[in-house]
Amino acid sequence: MRAMPFRTASEASVQFTPPRLQVGDAIFEAGDAVPSWDFLAAPTILGFFRVEPDELLRSTGMRDLDGLSGTIQVDCRATGFRETVTVPVLSAVGAEAPLQVRIGPHTVAGELEVRYGLVLDREREVGLEMAASKRGSRVYTPTRSYRFPLEGDAAGFPTEAFDFEPTGYPSEACWHLNFRADSLDEPFMGAVRLFINTGHPAASTLLSGVASIHRSVLFHGVVEQLLVSAASRWSDELPTEYEEGTVGHVLQELSSTYLRMGLAEAISAVHGDGDRVFTRLRAATGLLEGRQ
Repeated sequence: MRAMPFRTASEASVQFTPPRLQVGDAIFEAGDAVPSWDFLAAPTILGFFRVEPDELLRSTGMRDLDGLSGTIQVDCRATGFRETVTVPVLSAVGAEAPLQVRIGPHTVAGELEVRYGLVLDREREVGLEMAASKRGSRVYTPTRSYRFPLEGDAAGFPTEAFDFEPTGYPSEACWHLNFRADSLDEPFMGAVRLFINTGHPAASTLLSGVASIHRSVLFHGVVEQLLVSAASRWSDELPTEYEEGTVGHVLQELSSTYLRMGLAEAISAVHGDGDRVFTRLRAATGLLEGRQ
C-alpha cells in the first residue's frame, strides 16, 4: 500500500455495499453475465455507503466532515468511458447514502470496473494532526474493485438496430458503419458503430447471428470499409505492435487474418494495388458463401 502524506480513514470508519448493475428491470451482481445488455441499453450502477463519524474523525485527524465525499468511479477500458459521482459523507451518517452512476446508451462495451473511495472535494485549512487538506486527496481507497462483464447478444461488435427512415439515413440502405478514430491507439469499441436498418427486409437475418449470404456480405463490407478508412487516414509508417482492444490492434488482426500481412503492409498494398487487395479480401472473407 502506498504511504500517504496525510492520515487516511480506517476500515471501521466507512462501509461500502457491493455495487450492482441495473439494466431495465433486471439487477446483476458483480461477475454475473448480463444477457439483457446491448449497445442501446442505458444501465445504472447502484451503490451505497455509510460512515461512522466518530471513527472517521479519529482516524483521519479531521475536526469535521465538511468537504469530504464518498465516490464511485465507473471505467470501461474498451471505450475509454469514465464517470465519477461524489456524495457528501454527511448524508451517510446514521443511514446509507446512495452512490449511483447512470450510463448513456452506446457508451460502454466489454466490461465495467467499479471502484469506491473517500475524497476531499475542496481545500481545507492545514491543521496539526496530519489531516488531508488538498482538494482531490484520497482519504480512503479500498483495495477491491468490482467488475461487470457485459455479455449481451451484441457484445462482440457494437451494433444498434433502428429504422433509418426518420433518422436521415437512406431508408433503402441495409446498414451503415460509423467509424471515427483520430488515432490507432483509441479504444476500438468506442470508435465504431454498426447501424442496422430495421426497416430493411434483410434486417432480421443480419441480426439473427445465423450464418447466411446476407451476413457474409455485411461482414465483407465492414472489413473492407475499415481497411479503406485506415488507408485513407494513416501513412504506411506504422508501428507493428498495438495495445489489445485499440483501433490499431483490431485492424492489425484483420489484416493478418484476411490478407496475411501486417497493417502497414496492408495499407501500402491498398494504396499501390487496391484492386488485387480487395479481390483477395473477397476470397478470404467468403463473400457470398454464407460462412459468416
